[in-house]
Amino acid sequence: MSEGFKNVNLGNVYPKPTKANIKFISESDKEYMCKYAKESLTLIVALHELLGHGTGKLFTKDADSGELNYDSA
Repeated sequence: MSEGFKNVNLGNVYPKPTKANIKFISESDKEYMCKYAKESLTLIVALHELLGHGTGKLFTKDADSGELNYDSA
């Protein structure tokens, strides 16, 4: 397969953060972390999938010929 991707959301396996189990940040930041935990996890996973895996498929090198599909200069 030369195109395509799968998207994974692990929101159902990560525990919801609570102020009690968040360390080393201010109380106001703890509130933000608790309030936006679901949305931020969704964004992190989406960016990881699209930028981390997706861009790796844009630039390739043919295994047999060594030819690049982009200009390396």
